[in-house]
Amino acid sequence: MTFLRFTLSDDTTHTFADFQNAIRFCEDEFGYEGKGWDSIKSTNYHFALRDFLVDDGISVEIFT
Repeated sequence: MTFLRFTLSDDTTHTFADFQNAIRFCEDEFGYEGKGWDSIKSTNYHFALRDFLVDDGISVEIFT
């Protein structure tokens, strides 16, 4: 199983195994939306989401 762990600026962490839960968290926490975001959502791929977020300056790591 693949997990995504987000570390926020106040050092709190949020960990998700379910891709859709991670997507909802990003939309709620960071306000992501639009065509670029929709293309990431459609991948259903943890690594694509991680790369997108890291490129945007979000602290996120993948572990199994």
